[in-house]
Amino acid sequence: MNEIEKEIIEKSYSQLIKDGFKLYAHNFWKLVFIWLIFTSITIIIDVFIVSYLKSRYYGSISLYIFFSVLGSVIFSIITVFTLCSVSIYLFENYLQKDPNFIDSFKNAYNERLKFPMLIFIIISLIPDVMISLWELFLIGSFLLIIFSYIFAIIAIVIMTFYIFSIFTYNIEDIEKPINEARNLTRGSFWKVLVVRIIPIPILIIARIPFSLIFGLIFGGGDPESIQASPARQLGYQSFFLLYEFYFAIAIILLGSLGVCLLTPLFTQLYLKKIELK
Repeated sequence: MNEIEKEIIEKSYSQLIKDGFKLYAHNFWKLVFIWLIFTSITIIIDVFIVSYLKSRYYGSISLYIFFSVLGSVIFSIITVFTLCSVSIYLFENYLQKDPNFIDSFKNAYNERLKFPMLIFIIISLIPDVMISLWELFLIGSFLLIIFSYIFAIIAIVIMTFYIFSIFTYNIEDIEKPINEARNLTRGSFWKVLVVRIIPIPILIIARIPFSLIFGLIFGGGDPESIQASPARQLGYQSFFLLYEFYFAIAIILLGSLGVCLLTPLFTQLYLKKIELK
């Protein structure tokens, strides 16, 4: 074990969080580029396929649920692609191994990617389907908002146990990535959960100016409430596309903060386990 690894092991929790922010700042433009690509793909699929089909077959419960499931699976896969595209690069970068970004990106896509992908699909599927069901029966209701937040919190908590799979799947020495991810989290659950939660209020605050500007220009908070002439001129779907891209700016700029904050904590826990062997 070299001096850099020993130094990481000795770092405090607060130092690890600071390192996560530094990692984000040092790799900002590379990360923004990745998030821009995958966020754009997500928005296009959502607007022109998933949301379109869900609205078209809104009256059929079975078809509505089917397209909700389809959307959940597709978006889970894209999320895994996004996170895993940079996870090992950030891991090696934090260890000061001077990794090549392009090579790390290419190496991220291998047969073991199925492990984090499976976890993300399973954990996100249940809350997404449940929220879709509530949408059918509680559309416009305050209860819909409450249940949406409840299911989102449940998904975040469960995912916390396996979030390190975005790193473990691409480390050759690890034979069982999912089990290893769970084992590394054991005993440090609250530390991992807090690190996962930190980006959420930052993203919410970052979206406030966009909401205010949007409200001033169009006088509404979402495409369905828009009555201004620009919406009618562009057409609902085109306007919805612009709406999604507009509010995705904060995610494109800050979405990678989560994996950056996770990287130092994962590295320390992983190195500690190696040290004990």
